Amino acid sequence: MNNKESTIYLAIKAAVATLAIACPTALAISLPLTYLITSLILLKGKIVINNSEQLSNFSKVKYILFDKTGTITEDVLVVKEIEGDQKYISIAKGLEKNIDHPIAKSISNLDGKVAKIKNIKQKDNEITGEFNNKIYTIGTFKENDKPYTAIALYENKNLKVVFYLENKIKDNVKETIKYLKKKYKVLMVTGDNSIIANDIAKRIGIDKVYSEVSPNEKFKIVKRLKKNGGVVFVGDGFNDALAIKSSDISIAFASGSELTNSIADVITLHR
Repeated sequence: MNNKESTIYLAIKAAVATLAIACPTALAISLPLTYLITSLILLKGKIVINNSEQLSNFSKVKYILFDKTGTITEDVLVVKEIEGDQKYISIAKGLEKNIDHPIAKSISNLDGKVAKIKNIKQKDNEITGEFNNKIYTIGTFKENDKPYTAIALYENKNLKVVFYLENKIKDNVKETIKYLKKKYKVLMVTGDNSIIANDIAKRIGIDKVYSEVSPNEKFKIVKRLKKNGGVVFVGDGFNDALAIKSSDISIAFASGSELTNSIADVITLHR
């Protein structure tokens, strides 16, 4: 791995090194000093430890779970294609404009006007709101058969427009996964459709994929795996908050949502 090593790779290597130094036979006073030294080293690499005590949980870690969007893939997606009536783009932008997620940002940043949506609510992987006395919902387009992430807008449950977004895998992800698989079981957990999720997983060497899952289902997966060993969760979106909070160690990106950054144990300042 070159000098632009993945921040996740560096964070986990440093945590393992910390455990080697702070062995059970060392004096208790060495632990906080070790955590301090590790935190300072990581800070130089643009990695911030929010909760250094959680690093001790690495001794029991068996699983490392990755969200996909903004974690394995870049946090800015490119809208490659739009199918449907273009007049609904402004409504989609209005629903997504205040949502702290890479997909939402990609749609809300499209050119054009932004409709003023009322009573916006977010539940699982869907966002609903009212405009001109009609109910609009935006979320994953499950009938997608294209090699893109697909987001659909519905008016009173009738499909109106579909946005197809391209995922770009981050640099060094494949090398990072290969390194982690030497010791841990590495999985992908994503709300995206199975075609996209499995394609990306195959390209980077992840064998087990949970796709089309809601935030609550991510939480349940973490809780279930914890019965067999420690769990690290790596994510950056609002949808990852429950999984991040319930994992033994959590890693998030500073470019992600404020909520995940406030509860994650480790924050990487890289995009």
